[in-house]
Amino acid sequence: MPLIFRIFLLFAAALVLFCSDLLVSSTFFSNRMAVLAAKSLENPDANVTGLLASYQLYRAGEILAVVAWLVLAYFLIRPEVRTRWRKFRSKDRSWRLLPISVVLVLPCLFLTGCIRPYDVPEFMEIAPNETAFTIPLDEQNLGGQARFSSIEYIESRKVPTKRVLIPHRWIQTGYYPWDGHYVQTLKLVTVSRTPVVREWTSSEKSGTDPRNQVIYVESKDSANLSVGVSVVGRVTEEGAARFLYYYPNGSLAMVIDGEARARVQQAVARVCAKYALDDLRNHKQEITDASLNDLVDFYGKRGVEISALSLVGGLNYENTEIQRSIDQTIIAQQQRVVRQAEFEAQAKENERLLLAADAKAKVAQREAEGQAEAIRTVNAALANASPVFIQLRALDVQRDLIGRWNGAYPNVFLGGSGSGGPAMLLQVPTTPASLPAPVGPPTAAAPTEPAR
Repeated sequence: MPLIFRIFLLFAAALVLFCSDLLVSSTFFSNRMAVLAAKSLENPDANVTGLLASYQLYRAGEILAVVAWLVLAYFLIRPEVRTRWRKFRSKDRSWRLLPISVVLVLPCLFLTGCIRPYDVPEFMEIAPNETAFTIPLDEQNLGGQARFSSIEYIESRKVPTKRVLIPHRWIQTGYYPWDGHYVQTLKLVTVSRTPVVREWTSSEKSGTDPRNQVIYVESKDSANLSVGVSVVGRVTEEGAARFLYYYPNGSLAMVIDGEARARVQQAVARVCAKYALDDLRNHKQEITDASLNDLVDFYGKRGVEISALSLVGGLNYENTEIQRSIDQTIIAQQQRVVRQAEFEAQAKENERLLLAADAKAKVAQREAEGQAEAIRTVNAALANASPVFIQLRALDVQRDLIGRWNGAYPNVFLGGSGSGGPAMLLQVPTTPASLPAPVGPPTAAAPTEPAR
């Protein structure tokens, strides 16, 4: 068989292998990938096992095809190779060996670089705080593309697993079959259920956005004022499909900063327009309740739970003079309250002192009455007492005097009368020499002895 014919057979075999590989990779393997991706929504673990088995079978077929082609090439060009090898060993290194090398290498290049790239499996993980939905992007995927136009359809596309295989489809972009790329035929949309806190203030240091997002309203008497608001909300598990239907972008923060802020401003403006400036400060709770109830009722039907709403920084008046006068009024009211409290405290203290004085007076009066009654009782008893009782009391006095005696004799002794009156011992002071002696009858004095 001529060498040219054998080379033609090798090229024909290489072309057959190339077309077979292209056909298998574009039809069977791609369809297998789509089917496994669809089954991944029900059982992702079994899908991974089937995908790996299909890929291993596909690669084994490619290796067997290349080995078969190399064996065929060996038997077809074996005589030519042996002849060239003998000439090479006999130092006859002819450059005619180059066509044979090209014949051996060129088909390998066709089998490796001119085929469609491998469709790498693409897995997407779903976080524990997320709810995911799969939306078909291609009419050929999963029996045709459905309309994304109802809450029931989105609910039916909810993913029960936390790992999803995204199927791909080959899009040819050139003349050759290997010119192109893979595109997704299924889109995974996630909705975060993490609570979102948004604060609208005029300062870039206190709000969640550096822009001035404070709520500007007007009172009944056309006084301009502003108020900061803080809102807390989250998407519920049951309302995730409803939220995705109304807000396809899936960002709760954007919804609160946009639509919810406009509704809060409407509710605050409605309440502020009912009251004058002086009376508006007494209705802050009404402002909060009106805004919170409006958001809860509106977003509860859209799968969002508004858990808290509060005013931040109070009511701020645009006119500084109004704010200054309000501050002065509040200060005066506080001072009046302080003075009233001091007056009431002093009144209480005076009342307490009066009560204490009355109590002391009553105690002293009762003590005096008791002492007077005791004296009257003693006098009455003495008046009616017998002489023997009086003598006994005199003896008691004498005993007390003896018990208190310090051992020195008194200068003056007053004896009792003949009727048995009590005897008295008196220490009479000495009379200075410059004073005249007292005039009067002499007293009966007992002789004195020097003190021992």
